Amino acid sequence: MERRVLENYSEKIKALGHPVRLRIAFELLDHDFTVNEICRKLSIAQATISQHLSILRNRGVIIGNRNGTSISYGLASNNMKEMLMQLKKSINDSSVPAKDSKSKSTTFKNTI
Repeated sequence: MERRVLENYSEKIKALGHPVRLRIAFELLDHDFTVNEICRKLSIAQATISQHLSILRNRGVIIGNRNGTSISYGLASNNMKEMLMQLKKSINDSSVPAKDSKSKSTTFKNTI
């Protein structure tokens, strides 16, 4: 792979390295949302969401589409969507009860 491609994806992955930004990206998997809709869904202040959206947009994770006076945000590409879906699946799989081989009791792995 070309270094430029790897650097580009590295920046996108870094942008997703904050729990709020990752939550925003997961919300955008199935639907585009405005800032206010994201604020309501995540119960986080608009100023905070706007800052995180700016980082995600600048790194190419999301795009904004103007619709009249509002902007709806969505994932920038199908590749980004596929990567996030795989990450979400991996997180969900890690939260499934696992058998502890020593005690034979069920334990739960940590989740986000």
